[in-house]
Amino acid sequence: MVINTEDKNEVQSELNSETKTEEKSESSTEEKNETKDEIQSEIKSEVNGNDKSEIVGNNDAENKEEEKNEDNTEKNKKKKGKQGPCGICGKDAHQSCSQCSSVYYCSRDCQREDWKIHKSKCRPFVIGKHKIYGRHAVANRDIAAGELIMREKSIIIGPRHRGAPVCLGCHGKPTPHFTCSKCKYPLCSPDCESSRYHQAECPYLEKAPCPPISDLSAASPAYECIMPLRCLLQNEPKLRKQIDNLQSHVEDIKRSPLDADINKNIIQFLKERVGWSGPEAEIYKMAGVLITNGMEMQHNQNTVRGIFPSAAMLAHDCVPNAKYYVSEFTHDGDDSDPTMYVYATVPISKGTSINFTYTGTLYTTLPRRQHLQFTKFFPCTCRRCSDPTELGTDFGTLVCDKTDCKGYVESCHPMHALAPWRCRKCHQDFDVNKVKMINESVFQELSSIDRTTPKPLEDFLNKHQDLLHPNHRFYHEAKYGLIQRYGNRFPYNEINKSQMENKIKWCRELLKLADIFSPGMSTFRGDLKFELHAALSALSTHVRKFEPTVIVEEIESEAKKLQESAREILEQNPDNAVGLFAKRLDVLHSQIIRI
Repeated sequence: MVINTEDKNEVQSELNSETKTEEKSESSTEEKNETKDEIQSEIKSEVNGNDKSEIVGNNDAENKEEEKNEDNTEKNKKKKGKQGPCGICGKDAHQSCSQCSSVYYCSRDCQREDWKIHKSKCRPFVIGKHKIYGRHAVANRDIAAGELIMREKSIIIGPRHRGAPVCLGCHGKPTPHFTCSKCKYPLCSPDCESSRYHQAECPYLEKAPCPPISDLSAASPAYECIMPLRCLLQNEPKLRKQIDNLQSHVEDIKRSPLDADINKNIIQFLKERVGWSGPEAEIYKMAGVLITNGMEMQHNQNTVRGIFPSAAMLAHDCVPNAKYYVSEFTHDGDDSDPTMYVYATVPISKGTSINFTYTGTLYTTLPRRQHLQFTKFFPCTCRRCSDPTELGTDFGTLVCDKTDCKGYVESCHPMHALAPWRCRKCHQDFDVNKVKMINESVFQELSSIDRTTPKPLEDFLNKHQDLLHPNHRFYHEAKYGLIQRYGNRFPYNEINKSQMENKIKWCRELLKLADIFSPGMSTFRGDLKFELHAALSALSTHVRKFEPTVIVEEIESEAKKLQESAREILEQNPDNAVGLFAKRLDVLHSQIIRI
């Protein structure tokens, strides 16, 4: 799931105040006393059929599934788009399987003939139930790295939680020049007043017209009711059932800091000002579904939130085995709903849980687990969170402040938010609040750095050696910030050889980290490979006049291999159909020719 930026910042600043809540939740979880290996074993048993009542699979409704695929495929028959040879007769075909889009058919007869074989390959997961995991996606066969696991359209889309205003018609950026003539919410054009997204809600919002909004870039509480209202107004039975079946965590939310906002900006607004006559519990249920399952994404060049019911079944892990893209642009010709594409980033064995990460890859364990507790209402117990060294990386490790020691300090028990930290060398204990103070202080410094020039970030890398392990998160964040700026905001023809070499070094360092935290065909690794290839290409041009030909050729050879590897990963993004990867290459080449 895409993580709400405001929630990230709030979690980071509330590390001290939220600790007791997390510890209470953790203690109840640990009472279950079940290891991840045991869970994995149970899942595998379920998928292999030892407990069939716990698995919802294709075999339970095989005929209905076949009919549904045929109907959906027939609806797509005349759509313009990709085509391929029919999986049975080889004729040109424009219809693809609606579930997996991996095979084409020229007719219903060919699809029926292929179904007995194709059904074992289609949609390579089932929904498993587990007393700790709950409902979640489990691979029902081996899945290859890079394989498309699912493609799914959003069933609800709208403004994000605590987000800036969006046009309620197309979800693009609104302008101060247009508002809905009835409810007065900002729009981007008069045409959007009659949008299918806005038609059902407008009569309700008209009862409490939106007050004038002076700053369309700032978060507005007037938008917090929109998505819950759209869920409540969903009257298509199948879609409404999908929404109702999603987990809402209502009781957890009522005990969280989110409760006050929900009561004021959603429940009271809809009941008292809009006049919603349904039960309050129903409103709370929808708000909870959105908080728990809503996924942020780019759509029409704006950040919005949507619900993808099948993707919501993917579990979380701080070292995920899957990634997703949400298409910002429309590719199907007559449907503007965003589409999510889920891919395996590494080989996934049958019986393994399929998972995203719902938090920041470059978070350390304390804020990562707190973010998950605050926004998803569970304390993560994955192998990365359970290891005080974060899988041997020392990503959150500090330096001992004892005179003449300077050993490395790590948590005595990462599963306990209040556990002390201890020096490996002198064994001195540190109160966790002191650790949080250090992290918060450095985080605030890094967050406030001027990034319009590279020097402040470069200077940061030479600070805090007496506090932070050399491999600490904050150093990597600064390096990643410079990687993204060298060759982009600061073009290659405007930076020097030393800065190019530093970018190359930092890309290699972060790739080693990504191999551990975000392995395989992850977008993080794809971006790093592209940036490393770009820096090497720029460097080879820069040194061509001074270095032997053989050295230049070695650099160019590595750059070419990295470009192809990055292309393989990044071109899985469906929006690459509009040439995003090619545009990045064009920008790079335009800079290199000026070196």
